[in-house]
Amino acid sequence: MFFRLAAVLLGIIGLAVASLPGADAATSLRVVTVGGGPEPDMNQLSIESNVRYWNRVLPAETKRTTLYADGSGQSAIVQVEKPKESVSPGEEVLNLIFQQTGWESAYDYQLPALGGALDGPASRAAIAQTFRQIETEQRARPGPLLAYFTGHGDEKTFALWGQNQGLRPTELAAHIARLPPQTSVALIMVQCHSGIFGNLLYEKADVKKPALRRDLVGFFATLSERPAAGCTPEINESEYHDFSSYFFAALTGQDRLGRPVTGADFDQDGVVTMHEAFCYTLLHDISIDVPICTTDVFLTRFATLRDGDVFQTPFPQILAWASPAQRAALNGLAAKIKDAGAEARLLDLLREATARNKVLTREDSALFDAEEAFKTRCRTAQKQLQKRWPDLSRLEESERYERSRSLAVAALDQEVGRAPWADLKKAGDELAARSRRLLAGEIEVAQTLRLLRLARTVVLTHYLRTKGGLAVQERFERLLAAENKPLWR
Repeated sequence: MFFRLAAVLLGIIGLAVASLPGADAATSLRVVTVGGGPEPDMNQLSIESNVRYWNRVLPAETKRTTLYADGSGQSAIVQVEKPKESVSPGEEVLNLIFQQTGWESAYDYQLPALGGALDGPASRAAIAQTFRQIETEQRARPGPLLAYFTGHGDEKTFALWGQNQGLRPTELAAHIARLPPQTSVALIMVQCHSGIFGNLLYEKADVKKPALRRDLVGFFATLSERPAAGCTPEINESEYHDFSSYFFAALTGQDRLGRPVTGADFDQDGVVTMHEAFCYTLLHDISIDVPICTTDVFLTRFATLRDGDVFQTPFPQILAWASPAQRAALNGLAAKIKDAGAEARLLDLLREATARNKVLTREDSALFDAEEAFKTRCRTAQKQLQKRWPDLSRLEESERYERSRSLAVAALDQEVGRAPWADLKKAGDELAARSRRLLAGEIEVAQTLRLLRLARTVVLTHYLRTKGGLAVQERFERLLAAENKPLWR
């Protein structure tokens, strides 16, 4: 279910900067924030929370442009889950029926509260105009660019407000290409399928073309073929588990609730780099995300070592080659996974994860069918209720509807222990429990994939350093050095 829902809801994206030269990096930093889903029903509270969190942790003197949703700031377009209230058994059943059939909404909609100024809509035109403005600024005074985009994405684009077609990697590549060569850029992209934007490392976002000369690094919430976590109307932000929450918390030292966060300075040098924040996220994020970064993208192309050979490497040897942050993440992830300690057979783990993922895909499909069947039962139950209380069909006439709703709830309070209501409630509970089990399985597979991909990166890094050509080695080391810088100083 989670894969399907995540694909429907799409996901979350962001952008950020690579290296910040000099002591005045914060004052020369240029920030662009683009956020919001393509419509109110896909503009969940967590997206607004991302923008608000980001505005709060940015250095106060930072020059910034925020493009969000429709750009007005005056429309109730933020989807928020209705507060959970204590209701009678009869009302619980009625809510279940009416919300499953779409007759009543489980959500409210409110005005955005971004924690800063709003400069325009999340649209192609506004994004293009913002990059033209930044180009002019950068030619007068070059500096690092930080752009954070939080919204939704699919396997080809990230979504823009009110548009059927989103922004493609090639379009973003064209915007970046017009900036002066000395403008450093980093990408922190957290939408579903965000790995497709890893090719921004190459000219025109084409993996067949040369790597950019520009300093550009990127961190992506998940692989191009996978959905990501993070789109939720949930009010309680302490329940947010996604790439943005952990990555920004590690970088800034505070979570989205303002609580201090420690443990990301793996080399104990007093500075948390983007590389360290990435490894911290790999280890701590409790979600289905399988993050990757630009060094992963680079190594996949230029370090041509088969996975079969990669995963035959003994785990202790991989730990010896790893950076302090990578070593901590490898050990921590291995501790979470059964039989994945120092003597782990990574090739076996890969086979098990692949097999488990196939099982989960079948379970997801079966759950989808079960949910559709359950919705059909709810539609039948709704018709039965509306036949008993005809004014339940008059949703537009609120007084008559609410009066009939009260009568229906009172009757259901007495009947809830009998068929068909008891069976319907039990089926709903079973579906919810099944969905939770599926999500738990997806998270377990994601943690295994994180361990395997990080081990692969470490092995390929060693291989490239010993077997790669000089020009490729030099470009890789420059990329790695850029990832090993803090977001700002």
